[in-house]
Amino acid sequence: MLLPDFLSSGRTALICLLVSFSLTALPSPQAYALPESDFATNFETQALPLVERSKVQFFRAGDGTKIAYRSLPPASGTPGRGTVVFVHGYSESMLKHAEILLDLTRAGYHVFALDLRGMGESQRLVNERHIGHVERFEDYVRDLRQFVADIVVPASSRPLFLLAHSMGGMVSAEMLAAGPSPFTAVAYSAPMFGIKTRGFPPWLVNTVIGFNVWRGKGSDYRPGGSNPDPSREDGSKSTVTHSVARANATNALYKKRPDLVIGGQSNRWMAEAIAATNRAARLARKISVPIKIFQAGEDNTVTAEGQEEFCQAAPHCELRVVAGARHEILQEIDSLRTPVISEILNFFQPQPLVN
Repeated sequence: MLLPDFLSSGRTALICLLVSFSLTALPSPQAYALPESDFATNFETQALPLVERSKVQFFRAGDGTKIAYRSLPPASGTPGRGTVVFVHGYSESMLKHAEILLDLTRAGYHVFALDLRGMGESQRLVNERHIGHVERFEDYVRDLRQFVADIVVPASSRPLFLLAHSMGGMVSAEMLAAGPSPFTAVAYSAPMFGIKTRGFPPWLVNTVIGFNVWRGKGSDYRPGGSNPDPSREDGSKSTVTHSVARANATNALYKKRPDLVIGGQSNRWMAEAIAATNRAARLARKISVPIKIFQAGEDNTVTAEGQEEFCQAAPHCELRVVAGARHEILQEIDSLRTPVISEILNFFQPQPLVN
């Protein structure tokens, strides 16, 4: 997920529960699908084909927008353990996250994943398809609610779990706070409950963004936003993961599928996202489902304070600091990623899947 590197507002919060990150678990191959040593080949021959073989389907949102999704059954020969809904972050798609989808299906889960409106294989919302835009953040929430209620629940075996990364965390939190939930547990990877602001004070960012929206520039790039160029990206210079192999695999995917590429955010997207994160902690009080947050220790995209305030407010929340990890925890180096995947699988089941 690529967001502007904004400086946090400096709000002080207590951490509901900090557990020192441990690498003592000995993960099975279920939780370690594609080692970095030959990642490019395995991603192209195992992870991507798994997702691509699952026919992309579409549903119409309430306003007619076409939303892409896929249904991936558990791997053949694995005991069924339930269903996981996966929600990606800003500018992403389910194809980018093919590795975690492979992990989950190998662990015995039926996985449902969608591309949020305006991203991935879903319908774009403005003529300049590289701009990340939304009219209202609630549109994401309504799409996800419709997806879960109309598509996932009728076709799923219980228990039902949710795994969301970054912006997907904020979208799903809004949904969960709105009423009764079918989910047994929720895991968040670096959830977007606060946005960093590249050294500018939040009040100034809000003022500039608000002024641009007011003068009719809501669907234009925010200040500093621009079209991306995957051909110039270098995984060794990634600021969101230490894994050069995984960063390069993402770059290769975007070169192969330029239709998936999203660049900077629109002014309207920024205004809506900031407003959403400002109410995250209030929403958390309404969420009764157990939550586990994985916080990246070296995150330069979203704020630790926002995650801590959210977890403190939620009735049943555990926060785990992944020391040394950057924002893309699910695409980090093996030594950081593998224990996280193991913990997610164990959190989703009362009996450990990975010992």
